[in-house]
Amino acid sequence: GALTADALAGAFDVGATGFLTSFSGFGAATFFGIPMTENPRASRYSPFFVQSPKDVKIAFMSAVTSRRVRSLAASASLVATALIIGLLLIRTTGITYDEPSSLAFSWAYWNGQSPNGIVEYPPVISYLRGAALSAAGAAAPRIPPNLDRAAVDPHALGQFFLFCNGMPPEHLLFWGRAASLVLFALLLAVIRLWGGLFALAFVALDPNLLAHASLATSDISLTAFFAAALGLWAWARGEGPFWAAPAAGAMAGLALGSKATAAILPVIFVLSEAWAWALKRPLDRKGITATLSALVSFLIIALLVYGGLDGLKAMFLYRAVQMGVPAPTYLFGRAWPNGHPLYIPAILAIKTTLPLLFLGLWGLLDRRLWAGVEDRRRIALTAAALMLLAAMSVRLQYGVRHILPLYPLLALGAGAAAVELWRRRGVARLAAVTTLAWHVGSSLACLPHPIAYVNEAFGGPTNAWRVVGDSNVDWGQALPDLARFLEENPGGLILSYFGSDCPARLDLERQDAFSAPGRCPGARLLPVKIKREWLAVSATQLQGFLQYQVAPPDWSWLRTRAPAAVVGHAILVYDITRDVDAHKRMAAMYLSVGNSAAAARESDRARLVASIGK
Repeated sequence: GALTADALAGAFDVGATGFLTSFSGFGAATFFGIPMTENPRASRYSPFFVQSPKDVKIAFMSAVTSRRVRSLAASASLVATALIIGLLLIRTTGITYDEPSSLAFSWAYWNGQSPNGIVEYPPVISYLRGAALSAAGAAAPRIPPNLDRAAVDPHALGQFFLFCNGMPPEHLLFWGRAASLVLFALLLAVIRLWGGLFALAFVALDPNLLAHASLATSDISLTAFFAAALGLWAWARGEGPFWAAPAAGAMAGLALGSKATAAILPVIFVLSEAWAWALKRPLDRKGITATLSALVSFLIIALLVYGGLDGLKAMFLYRAVQMGVPAPTYLFGRAWPNGHPLYIPAILAIKTTLPLLFLGLWGLLDRRLWAGVEDRRRIALTAAALMLLAAMSVRLQYGVRHILPLYPLLALGAGAAAVELWRRRGVARLAAVTTLAWHVGSSLACLPHPIAYVNEAFGGPTNAWRVVGDSNVDWGQALPDLARFLEENPGGLILSYFGSDCPARLDLERQDAFSAPGRCPGARLLPVKIKREWLAVSATQLQGFLQYQVAPPDWSWLRTRAPAAVVGHAILVYDITRDVDAHKRMAAMYLSVGNSAAAARESDRARLVASIGK
């Protein structure tokens, strides 16, 4: 890209050389433009020895070509690494809370059966995912005849679709998630063209982007189209062709079809252009034409996506009501009944790798790093500021996923700052490599559970459940990790699970303890006499905030106990085999919700354990 001039290419010499050598059969000397001879000075093509202007030209072209090839190889390696990690996460990450309903409505969209999807579920990513699911052989969910489909809760409909479809749920989940990974590839391409190699590295190996690129939700779709719209807009306002502006508007329309957050994109177009006019540029016809063409293109695509003005208006009215209702959240170890005014800045500080956070802020705020490409900084900074303000004004505080488009913008800033360090050479160049290595290492260290990423300043992923809640740490994805724990540590299981996965899918025999939403069958009471007994409680259940309007009796008494394990950084497992107090407390909890049979079992178990102790 113009911003970096491929400045990072030298850092990837070894990896790129090995990459090309393995495929071409040439040695490192040939890769750098030097024939494989004993004395490189004996060659007229060697950059170390030139004898004429022609030799100078040949050496220069050789060096440029070499750098471009190395840069291309480094970019390809980064993209391939990110996509391979994404595929592995698709296979290993458990089912998250929103995925079953997202899959069900995506299939319904593609097959013309969506009851309320245009309002509740975004159409663009739903059509893409629905096409993938239909190609994979998905069928309509098998809903029991005694239930009215139209009255079934969306999350229950999603579970029927995923678990009652005539094919393994893992198969449906893979194809539904694959659509997100394709859009992640689009995001990587946009960032490479817009921001260069350093920025690509920060995006390709970011834990939050990797986490959501491997899920069947709409967050990575919004992020990809959001970045594409801004990249095209920056190109249009730089040296790009006329069509770049309406293309930016079209991408903004697709982003709006992925999530309502993209409604700020037209405002970003206008404000970034107004900033340019106010500071350095007279009111020119090209700028006015570009802005108008982008806005018109945005409106056309938005109307097409939402089926006309009525559909667009219904979506905005629905979201306006939804976003205006205060909801509880969890932050810094406690629940906030009406949210926290600084939730978004706090989540950014907690969930962002420290190198990306510091370099990103430096890069976006220091205009000296953008010489010759000031338009890019102006647009990126306008977008980041407006998204931050918009997110802070919303009363729903579900997690970092709602501000995911901020991460490519931070990566652009981090890329600009890292390039500046690289150009200074010496210690500064070492600092550039060190910060990037820190970012990559911090991200890879949290695998295979990037959803629960928390940076080192807040204790790392193992401390995430103490600091943040909801989709920042526990979105129901850790049930497979619990199954693996029980394979290695057999025993009876009492489970208080939060999420849309089904324990029976994983052959988890359990006694249920107020799981939410709790629709999966197969639970039974444990025998009173049992050799070993585990209590597993999802972090969201333990934290006890009513984010999803379902809440078990209070689990706060567990806070004084140290868990035997925290599987997947999201489910806390306690050994209650000889814990009389725990069984007495659970007996009271069961009794409070009218489950007398479970209460009796816990009371009997408490008496048995007490008698053994005597």
